[in-house]
Amino acid sequence: MLLSLKAKWSLTDRVSAFFLLALAVVLAGFSTTMYLLSAREQEQHLDQRLVSALDTLAATSEIHDSSVEWERGERPLTLGLDPAIDQVRWTILDARGTLIDHSPNANAGTVPHGWLQAPSQSNYRHWRQKSRRLEPQPTAEAQHDAPDGSSHAALELTAGLSLRPLEAALQHLALTLAGTSLALWLLAAALGRTLTRRALAPLLDMAATARRLDADSLETGSDDFLPNPSTSGELADLATAINGLLTRLREAFARQRRFTGEASHQLRTPLAAVLGQIDVALRRERSAQEYRDTLSLIHRQADRLQHIVESLLFLARADNDAGLPGLEPLDLASWLPTHLESWSSHPRASDLHIEGPLESPMWVNAHPELLAQALDNLIDNATKYSPTGTIVTFLLDPSAGTITVKDRGPGINATDQPHLFDPFYRSASARGLGHSGVGLGLAIAQRIVVALRGAITVTSTPGQGAAFIIRLSPVPPERPVRESRLQPADAHHVD
Repeated sequence: MLLSLKAKWSLTDRVSAFFLLALAVVLAGFSTTMYLLSAREQEQHLDQRLVSALDTLAATSEIHDSSVEWERGERPLTLGLDPAIDQVRWTILDARGTLIDHSPNANAGTVPHGWLQAPSQSNYRHWRQKSRRLEPQPTAEAQHDAPDGSSHAALELTAGLSLRPLEAALQHLALTLAGTSLALWLLAAALGRTLTRRALAPLLDMAATARRLDADSLETGSDDFLPNPSTSGELADLATAINGLLTRLREAFARQRRFTGEASHQLRTPLAAVLGQIDVALRRERSAQEYRDTLSLIHRQADRLQHIVESLLFLARADNDAGLPGLEPLDLASWLPTHLESWSSHPRASDLHIEGPLESPMWVNAHPELLAQALDNLIDNATKYSPTGTIVTFLLDPSAGTITVKDRGPGINATDQPHLFDPFYRSASARGLGHSGVGLGLAIAQRIVVALRGAITVTSTPGQGAAFIIRLSPVPPERPVRESRLQPADAHHVD
């Protein structure tokens, strides 16, 4: 039942209910405290008046060694003359409990029934009483006086006040506090709900807008998919965060769609070539040499198709598979020259030069085979787009933990650099040079470097070549290192 009730309540209802409940507790506590403090203060004030009245009565009597004297009517008293209900009433009884005097305002019409007979022995509702007993104070030289009508063995002084004025005042105070608290609570309920609705209105707008969003909206919408509140605060931060997420999703969808389109195109081209060669070969009888030539063309197209499929599988695995091989300490100063020996049969082998200190070790965390694949792709890219006879430089920087591959090619335009590592991306200038390739080499190199917990960047000036910088995480000096495998992996060039 409680869960179903919570499900029906909106956020506005819950926030309002919480703060209204808290306000009700505060108002109830404040009102109760004010009522109790006021009642206690009024009762203390009544007690002070009664004590003062008893002091006045005691001062009017005379205490002797053997008796207490009270002469009725002999001493004028202003106490108890006013008959108002809020005035003090008093009585005086002797030792036997006989009433010998009382205030003029203490009569049958102004005091409870029976109070004039034995007020000190009664507990009347709506009245507050205090009593004091006066007794003789004998001394060693005390002389016993003959008793007379005004002398008594003891006197019982009693003063009383009606509680009805206090009860009426407290009742008025209680009604005032309750009415004020209720009015404040209702005002807070109305204003709180209005302010809560207004404060949460941007959230409702964002929810309504989000329900209308679909894939087409993500493609054609601006960066502000959800309305951003005009005021700063948590809701504005939420809208900014969600808009940023949707923008990243749109970019990811665009890359995925572009990747799918390019992949289908690149796969379709060699398949079409293979099927075309087969169709041509099957149209008529051919010689053994013609069949061998056809099979050779099919083999080249199939080999290209295989490289494309392997590259696509690697890119998919790098995105989704966290089980890449573990890293190990690798000395780049000794590993790089050994790896370049695998390029000794390449036509541009003489153009590959290493710069930097090779005498001191340069330890980084890496995986030799994966790093070799990424470096081979950069070397293949540099030798393909730089003229024969120009130097391709490998620069090691131990202080920064970087390997830089720099060529002397035509360079890369600034507009092409942000998309250089996108799968299947080839700039217009690269396509204009007529070199074969599908645009996967740099994408694979970047995925490998990222998998090695590193980063790859490019700097280039048109007409002056390009420099690809691989930054790897260095091995801490205090960490013991072991000999890494220095045998390079077989060169596997993919572009």
